[in-house]
Amino acid sequence: METSYKKEDSKNLPSKTIAVVSGKGGSGKTMIAAVMTMVFRNFSRVVLVDADTGTGGLSYYFGLKLVSNTAIGIADLVFEKDKKAPLPLQSINWKQSGDSKFSAKFLGIGNHRRLYRAEERESLAINLRAIIERVKRETVGDVVVDCRGGIDPESIAVCEAADDIILIVEPDTTSFQATQYVVDVLSDKNLAGKLRGFIINKVFDDPSTVANYGTSVFKCSCLAAVPFDLDATRDFLIGDIPRLDTQFGVQIWQALRKAYPEILLARPPGRPWTFQEFSQVSLTSPESSRGGLVVGSALLILGAGAFIGLTDEYNDLLGGPRIMMLVFAVLGIMGSLEPTRRLVGRMFGFYVKMLSFLLGIRSKR
Repeated sequence: METSYKKEDSKNLPSKTIAVVSGKGGSGKTMIAAVMTMVFRNFSRVVLVDADTGTGGLSYYFGLKLVSNTAIGIADLVFEKDKKAPLPLQSINWKQSGDSKFSAKFLGIGNHRRLYRAEERESLAINLRAIIERVKRETVGDVVVDCRGGIDPESIAVCEAADDIILIVEPDTTSFQATQYVVDVLSDKNLAGKLRGFIINKVFDDPSTVANYGTSVFKCSCLAAVPFDLDATRDFLIGDIPRLDTQFGVQIWQALRKAYPEILLARPPGRPWTFQEFSQVSLTSPESSRGGLVVGSALLILGAGAFIGLTDEYNDLLGGPRIMMLVFAVLGIMGSLEPTRRLVGRMFGFYVKMLSFLLGIRSKR
């Protein structure tokens, strides 16, 4: 059963074409563009375009398992004599859960090596802009375009055809300077007005300084920060798209909700992190840290009680030495497994929120 689009939420809104741009390669732009498409498809029809004429990273990524044929795409349109030939769009064969299908369309780069063998740089940019404009005219819904890392004539051509531009920046000096250069070039081309905002990716610590400084330098708002997520990186390497209920997906959803509140009416399927919570990342999530603390505290309390109160009454209370050893073993295993720590952390956080809510109601009374 194909996912039903909530067209009633955005049927009166014009479609958007969004160029996803970064100052350099390796910023995570390609995976973010894929997740952006997943988020938008909950509210409108979406076409995802791979306009990376250098590496075609999105086509290779999807070619692992999500689309059937990456040999066709933009390269074929450049050399197609019949300009009225149908766009070689493909369905993205992806399921998030149950029977719901990811029904977005995809236009790959095709054999991108042909582009530089037979085309001059300037004419390639002109052709690429014409193709993006054609996708806008001939398809229904929003269009997300993954550009080449850095800024070049092709990326500029995509930005000229797009309605909006979203920057992807990493929280390091090299990426920040490269992004600043991209913004300078866009300003020179009178395209800076299309900047919708920027997303900070691969965050390990509180990104407040990067967000504030970036807002001043890039002259656009910080939409969200995305943690360095090992599970999302693993999904990318094996050709899967990170789920929307992961922290990676939640942060991207929150970014788009801030950029397009008129389209993304629903809240993300999870709680977005505050900037302060990123200081707890260190390759784990706050839920994992919280769960580890709960399990460790339980072990400490039981161990202290067993050491201080080694009496028959205490042993009888805990069910005897064998039961105690079993409890210690179970808690030790729980504390050593990341999924279990996250589960315990979520449960503990839920009960704390419920208790705070109930106490808040009583205090008001």
